[in-house]
Amino acid sequence: MIRNKDLAKHLSKEIGVSEKDWAKIVNIIFDKIKKELLNGSDVTIYEFLTLGVKEAIGRNVVVPSTKVLMEAKNYKKVFAKFSVSFRNKIKKS
Repeated sequence: MIRNKDLAKHLSKEIGVSEKDWAKIVNIIFDKIKKELLNGSDVTIYEFLTLGVKEAIGRNVVVPSTKVLMEAKNYKKVFAKFSVSFRNKIKKS
């Protein structure tokens, strides 16, 4: 697992900008991604993945333990779709 702080530390070592500055940059990037998703836009990171929000259609379901019929309302869910090139790299690794 890599955290925002770990990413900032790694970028600081790789590029030479201070860890504090990289932490700000990483947070700005992730805040922008979150904002776009909350606004209903997809976010694509070229040759890696696309993140988005889909509308799931509600349906009638039976609760197994009580056998009561309930209506599940429409809801939103997050999806991540990895690019073909990235999936191929994973298969070969």
